[in-house]
Amino acid sequence: MEYAILFLPLIGSILGYFGRSFTKFFSEITTTVFVTISAILSIIVFWNGLEKKNYSNHLILEWVN
Repeated sequence: MEYAILFLPLIGSILGYFGRSFTKFFSEITTTVFVTISAILSIIVFWNGLEKKNYSNHLILEWVN
């Protein structure tokens, strides 16, 4: 879920950029949906951290040191 929070807006922007040739509304709806899903997942992760003290670290890119 944490990786989805990070990469859903990126995927949404890429799909929105390449999908703008379909219609104008496709890119607007696509980017909005992906960012909204990412925000909802962020709230869920934040709530789990507050309620269950469920914290963790995730390695995303190993070469960034």
